[in-house]
Amino acid sequence: MKRICFVYPNGMELPGYFRYATNISTDTIETLPPMGLLYIVGNSKHEIDFIDNRIKKHGFEELSEILMQYDIVGFGGTIFEIKEARRLSRHLIKNGKTTFYGGPNATVNWRFYLGQFSVIWRGEAELMFDKAVEGIDNLEEIGFSRVAGSYVNLDTFRIKDLNGLSFPDRTKIRLDDYRRQEFHFLGNIQPIDIVVTSRGCPFDCYFCSSKVIWDRKYTYRSAENVMEEIRFMTDTYGTKGLYFREDNFTTNRKRLVEFCGMIKDFDLVWLCESRVDTLDEEVVKLMADSGCKAIWFGIEAADDAVLKRIGKGITVEQIERSIDLCNENGITTGGAFMIGFPFDDKESIIRNYQSSKKLGLGTRSYNRIWAVPYSQMYDEIINEGFDDYSFENIILPATRHMSADELNKLYYRLISRKSMIRRFGLKMLGQKNVRYIKGKFPSVYRMASRLLQS
Repeated sequence: MKRICFVYPNGMELPGYFRYATNISTDTIETLPPMGLLYIVGNSKHEIDFIDNRIKKHGFEELSEILMQYDIVGFGGTIFEIKEARRLSRHLIKNGKTTFYGGPNATVNWRFYLGQFSVIWRGEAELMFDKAVEGIDNLEEIGFSRVAGSYVNLDTFRIKDLNGLSFPDRTKIRLDDYRRQEFHFLGNIQPIDIVVTSRGCPFDCYFCSSKVIWDRKYTYRSAENVMEEIRFMTDTYGTKGLYFREDNFTTNRKRLVEFCGMIKDFDLVWLCESRVDTLDEEVVKLMADSGCKAIWFGIEAADDAVLKRIGKGITVEQIERSIDLCNENGITTGGAFMIGFPFDDKESIIRNYQSSKKLGLGTRSYNRIWAVPYSQMYDEIINEGFDDYSFENIILPATRHMSADELNKLYYRLISRKSMIRRFGLKMLGQKNVRYIKGKFPSVYRMASRLLQS
């Protein structure tokens, strides 16, 4: 039996100019469990060891020595962890080991990493991983092709029936090493744990690579199947609240209504992420009555012309209506906005920022645009030469009307100086003290956070 280990690599240090993009951080205070890798472990018959190096923080030499004990090493992660994964993989291959690389970055950007991993995995792995391990010498027979030194499945693997999967194997991690609190939305209730109920996205946003990863195909677990995992979490881990961290939790209205009816009998609170055009008065009331305390919306802009231009498929009227419905039913709202589209100028950015403050959201987040392959926006940035700053294929772009430096300065003035003050304060207090304040004085923590948003 081959010895196997999965590794979630540590995040790479970004150049100084990325400090303006305050949503990019390798700080582990907000680290979430690596559900994708844990799903593969939970659906394999092989014994798989697991190292989350965001938590362990092994140095290269130390981690290399540990991984040399294994025959196969699989790496996950996003583009922000690629540097450590690639370096370790090259070292292991040189010493006769087999390496796998999977996840969203591998699926989209596989061409960048040819020859640096033995196998590059595109798409979902739960049903194919054991076949690949057992047929490692004949990968062509199960859908892989040899390309420039790596085996790659050119046709992305997808799973039609998510109900047939076993739950992620959380025994491979210590849950308390991760964020199990959502103070902005759920106060001092804890532990709050993540459950993933759907995959993919049927929409076609201008700035997003999801359509490349999922081919605009949306799959979801039944309400009954989700409730089985929730029962398991409450019985095994004492879960008091749930965070459904997925873009489209509310997309299937029938399933959402069924779920609300089932979870209502549990003494749980929950929050989710949603599109504003999937909610109506009836469903918001059902959600509130079943324990939903907060919804996070990907809004991106508070201007109809911009929303249309980025293919968001929503209107300001829909945004306002959904936020009002949530507020009327006691559901806290949060919204994310993007600043610095290729067509943006100083006036449009300020206008979007000022309009967003009038929407009635409980929490707002503003992302200075950074772009990763591939999306319509990314291609536009490259083709028009807006890639003023780039690192590991992550671009901090200019716009048609502003240089990257001018945009950085505006973003700093409007947004990031407050975030930098917050980060400095968190660093000075220390992670343990921050958690203590959050736990003992949640209202103080929330008040300070809101002041930094004003």
